[in-house]
Amino acid sequence: MDTTLVMPFCNKDLPGTKTANKTGYGALVVVILALLVFLGLKLADKKTWQVDPCSDPDDINSRQMSRGTVASIISAIAFGTLNSTLDASGNVDAATSTAMIGLILGGTVGYLCDNMIGTEVSMRLWLNSPRDSFNYAFGTLASPAYSRYLVTVLLDTFISLCIYSVLFPWLITQPFFNCHPALANGLVSAAIAMATFQAYTNQTRFLWAYPDRNAEEKQQIDPNLIFIGVVLAGTIFMQTNTCAGFIRSATGQIVGETTCDGINNRDVKGWIMIALLLGLTFISYMGWQKSPLAYTTSQKFYRKGQTPRIPPDAVGVYKDESADGIFVTSIFSNPELSATRVLEWTWTGKVLFLVLMFVTVCGTLLTTSLTNQDTAFGMGQKNLLWTITFAFLTLCTGAIFLVQPDHSPANFPKDAQGNPVDTAVCTVEQEEASDEAKKVSAS
Repeated sequence: MDTTLVMPFCNKDLPGTKTANKTGYGALVVVILALLVFLGLKLADKKTWQVDPCSDPDDINSRQMSRGTVASIISAIAFGTLNSTLDASGNVDAATSTAMIGLILGGTVGYLCDNMIGTEVSMRLWLNSPRDSFNYAFGTLASPAYSRYLVTVLLDTFISLCIYSVLFPWLITQPFFNCHPALANGLVSAAIAMATFQAYTNQTRFLWAYPDRNAEEKQQIDPNLIFIGVVLAGTIFMQTNTCAGFIRSATGQIVGETTCDGINNRDVKGWIMIALLLGLTFISYMGWQKSPLAYTTSQKFYRKGQTPRIPPDAVGVYKDESADGIFVTSIFSNPELSATRVLEWTWTGKVLFLVLMFVTVCGTLLTTSLTNQDTAFGMGQKNLLWTITFAFLTLCTGAIFLVQPDHSPANFPKDAQGNPVDTAVCTVEQEEASDEAKKVSAS
């Protein structure tokens, strides 16, 4: 990022600038404290952390939304800070860092947080063993749910960058931010992330990408609406000049124009749209456009005199008697969605995440304007930036692979015959236990 371009009228020696710095830093502290208080209230609400697969679907969605909000705030603050740090020390393209670090990598970490504490399944695992929940979240990266989630990330990216291209150039002309463009980038990125999450991202995730396993099909968003929405948003993004625009002085005079590097390049936008269309086609071809339901059913008619045979692994049975016989509907838990199955994909998910992390971070650093002509600690600044980055990424890689699942018996119980019991679905026994618990609580 060219500092002469983003700070065209910053004079740090003026008394007004010093006053603006004090006011600006004070305002940032107040905003951070307000977010921490809001986060604390969410964390203190016991209802947020309850789990019950037999709850009313609206209650389940409410709990998931609340936990998702917590994950969103943590992710937005963390990656807004990372954005600012990269901009300040790495001189990278602001829009590219917002898209690659803030939206794609930060969004993926938000996805991991959602599947670590946000969903009912993950929260149940977390309460018994955080290590199981941690690995379960990475396992979901190798599931069709992540492909649906990437569609919501692209939708968010297209919309967010259009908003960013208006807010960022305006903010860096304001007092305090005109001397701190990196903070402006981090603040705008975090604010857009939290605003869009509450506006529509929460819904596209928890009602389409990875809805609760016990949610009925009518509660899920129609995938056709998602597909149409993301293609329209992508078309608008491709045709819109999302460069941060003209840089104006305090008097309104145009003093420079931001570059269209990185994700704002029209060729890059074109390739993104091609990848999107191919991705949507692949998702439809694989049948991943809808989250599979928690249950499958088997129906059979028994004539009079025949003895109905109930499968031993059925979690529920409905009988409809008539003059001719009995129509039996057996309900089975869908094994494709079980935590046991997802944990089998943990290593694949971790590898996918590490590839994504290296691609997004290194792709952002490729836009740096640092050179090796200037040195620091005996190294060229560009080489130093890459060395520190690779050291950090290597440390993250080791930490991720060191955490292994506990396979807690509380998370993966078995029945008297030794068969695994899926505690994430509402069975007849669990519904009876849930009703009994509600009666005890009410008394």
